[in-house]
Amino acid sequence: MKPLKNHVLTTLLPPFWPIFALFLLVSCSAMSPPQLKGDIEYEKDLKMKIKHWTGSDWSDSKTIVGMGVVPKASKYKIRVEPLGKADMIVLLSCHRQWKTPHPERRGGWFSKKYYEFQISPTEEHEVEKACSFDAGVYEKKKGRHGWGLIVVDSEREKLGALVKCNGRTTKFNGTSVCQAKTGLIQSIHFDRPMRWAGVVGCEIQEPDDKKNWIFLMPQGECITFFVDDKDASIFHKAVWFGYDKLPIRGVE
Repeated sequence: MKPLKNHVLTTLLPPFWPIFALFLLVSCSAMSPPQLKGDIEYEKDLKMKIKHWTGSDWSDSKTIVGMGVVPKASKYKIRVEPLGKADMIVLLSCHRQWKTPHPERRGGWFSKKYYEFQISPTEEHEVEKACSFDAGVYEKKKGRHGWGLIVVDSEREKLGALVKCNGRTTKFNGTSVCQAKTGLIQSIHFDRPMRWAGVVGCEIQEPDDKKNWIFLMPQGECITFFVDDKDASIFHKAVWFGYDKLPIRGVE
């Protein structure tokens, strides 16, 4: 029987060998983690459930996907739900950067796996400076990284705005956020004439009515302010993030 088996293998191998080789190449390609480049901004799509300290207890959980606004508070409890495992969680503000290597993974057999940590913003450097918190979750083996941006509202921002961002229309209070691909057209609308008071690199052309502002999404993060044309004590904070690419992650 051995000669017959060898004959069958020899007969079948040539026609199927190219297909088998292609399968190996595709499989290896899918298993390779993506190579991150420092000059590329990736879309923020990390799922976060955030509670803030009210002074006596934790608030109800607010779900943010990618980026969103949270109320001003002395501390926050953040639960992140990445698509993969987390070998490192990094948090970055305008004042500091800190990391949690090998964080504890929580969740039961029939519940979503998650990681949880707390942050306490410093009043002088992070609250008064209108800091946002950039979260990054990194997976070493499969490269299923994820990013999120947490923007803290403050008592100074009082004026609401209507934001038309990436096909969605959202009404915000004192602070708004918008994420879209770099170079796409977005807009922000007010019920009164406003003046732009942003930073260099986040310029926006003033419209004739000073109410309906149209802008191109910049690359990366921009924090800009709009001030009431007649009352400088009334203003709105807008945080924009323009990404270059979608994060193409490894296999599940």
